Amino acid sequence: EMFYSSYNFNQPVGNLDKLVEGGYMFCDCGNFNQPIGNLSNLVNGNHMFCYSNNFNQPVGNLDNLVNGVDMFYNCQSFNQPVNLGNLVDGQNMFKECDNFNQPVGDLSNLVGGIQMFQDCRSFNQPLNLSNLVYGSGMFNYCEIFNCTVGNLDNLVYGSEMFYYCPNFNQPVGNLDNLVNGAFMFEN
Repeated sequence: EMFYSSYNFNQPVGNLDKLVEGGYMFCDCGNFNQPIGNLSNLVNGNHMFCYSNNFNQPVGNLDNLVNGVDMFYNCQSFNQPVNLGNLVDGQNMFKECDNFNQPVGDLSNLVGGIQMFQDCRSFNQPLNLSNLVYGSGMFNYCEIFNCTVGNLDNLVYGSEMFYYCPNFNQPVGNLDNLVNGAFMFEN
């Protein structure tokens, strides 16, 4: 929570390559857009850049990130590649990142993806969601999204998952475990 709600903060912070815990660090720093180095040791990025509307800097390799809840939520300018190979919870991670359309790496460890890409109107990247359980609202209003998502065999909660994704037409695998699929493919 180091700079939490410091809306006008936009000063150099150096290289954050040793950072492990980044929860709320730049949350609501609307003007922040400084280089931060490689976040390869980051494990918890919970709310780290949420509402930092101008942030669009390379973050390096996020291979160790496990918790990405709300990490880039409403970072409207953010459009940088990330590698999320160990991500388990990505709830709201890129929600309302209007310009985001970058590869995110292998999401086969992802269990929670509730509203992860909601309102990412430019997003159209292939994903591997083979262990996803919580996918409600994951692609809400991803209007151009039409990429592979892998087999959703473990999906239990998928309500509104592809809500208003008029172009989506990809195989989703076996939905035998689905408990809630309300409005899953509603356009």
